[in-house]
Amino acid sequence: MTVQLSGLWLRLVMVLCVAWNLIFSCAWVQAQPASLFKDERQYTHQRLIHKFDFEEGRFGNFEDMPGFWHRIGTAPNIGVPHFDGQPLHKSLSIIDGYPTYTQVRFNIPQHVKGDHSLYLGLNGGNAGAYLEVGAIPAVPNSDYRITARVMTGRLEHASAKVTVYFIDGKGRRVDESVITTGLFRSNDKWIDLSLKLNGDYAPAAWIGMQVELLQERYDKDSLLGEQQVIFNEVDGGVWIDDIAIWQLPNISLSTQSKVNILRAPVKPQMTVKVRDLSGRRLVSELKVYDYRRQLVDQREQVVGAGSPNAWTHVPKLPGYGWYLADLMVSETQGMDGEQVYQPVARTLCGFLWLPGDKPAHLGDAKLFGIRAIDVPDIELPLVSQLVEQSGIYGVTISPWRRNTSLKNIEFQQNQLDDLLHPLMAENRDVTFSLFPIPDLLKSELQQASLQAHMLFELDTDI
Repeated sequence: MTVQLSGLWLRLVMVLCVAWNLIFSCAWVQAQPASLFKDERQYTHQRLIHKFDFEEGRFGNFEDMPGFWHRIGTAPNIGVPHFDGQPLHKSLSIIDGYPTYTQVRFNIPQHVKGDHSLYLGLNGGNAGAYLEVGAIPAVPNSDYRITARVMTGRLEHASAKVTVYFIDGKGRRVDESVITTGLFRSNDKWIDLSLKLNGDYAPAAWIGMQVELLQERYDKDSLLGEQQVIFNEVDGGVWIDDIAIWQLPNISLSTQSKVNILRAPVKPQMTVKVRDLSGRRLVSELKVYDYRRQLVDQREQVVGAGSPNAWTHVPKLPGYGWYLADLMVSETQGMDGEQVYQPVARTLCGFLWLPGDKPAHLGDAKLFGIRAIDVPDIELPLVSQLVEQSGIYGVTISPWRRNTSLKNIEFQQNQLDDLLHPLMAENRDVTFSLFPIPDLLKSELQQASLQAHMLFELDTDI
């Protein structure tokens, strides 16, 4: 098959820019976070691990704090042996910026009738609470979704944040698993939060959670730098209620290419894996769409409850191009035994199928490039293969990342060297970008608005 460069090949490579995020979201790297649908939670009660509704008077808890929850920045006086020996407890107990005069408690006492919740109130400084180690066990290779209702009130500059993560068997936070909402305000309205913990972390032993109310901080990207005016609020708070932890299937969807770019005569083959420790019968449905979002192929397969948990499928594609694979995993049996078909997990995978002919003219290949800036450690080694498979000539790489520090700079530089060798050997056009400046470097230089060109005006001994 002969393909003209000015036609199909160029159109497909243009799609590469759009497909970048989906290519690296596929589960060959790690399982894509599954999604739990709000209107179908009534069918997933079998997957509910624990729920904090903060109605604890019925358990005899009439203290100020809910069970298993503790203040950030204060060593709890609970008389539990070895509590302070847990690394997570110790680090959160001595953290600065969380004064004891902020409010962290039930919103109303348990002996008072009403809808109880966990309340964090400002009085200058930050306020925070965390879930203790061992409260909620986690099973490795299982995904978890944490849902909650939350409301902020009377906040003008401060914001709330919710963070979830896995904790290993030694009581340490698994940093790679941390998921956060980011800073938010709901302006006196209850909103639903949903955070997904991916189960691809072998050390996972427990689930951890933090709720924080944070004062406004310096904006590291502001042109005002240290001249910014920061407001420290003494009023306002955040309420959180109905925290639920759900155990979900861990699902992955991948092609036979690490970067999900395949060239003829190889045909794309989808591999589906569903890990579900509940032992329940599930149905996995795979649909493939073209770039017009038209359905071109689909297949359904039962998994779990004695059926294989993995299967492969070669979709019937109408031709070369960009495709989106959509995997939906659904329950087949409700709480009372009735037959249902309710989704519990979903993942997407974008891939490119290209003709076997490589570009014949260097000029055509130079029309496009890859911008690999601030790429995570897990994805950076794939850049050289992405360049090779796509036939693109140039690549722009950042020699550092936002999280670069003295602890990881040697690892990141070795990783960069391993990436550059094959690119240079193939005479690729490699360009370095000094963006983004590492956050630690900005902090050390006390220049929140530091730009790359300013580095050449500074002392070389920094």
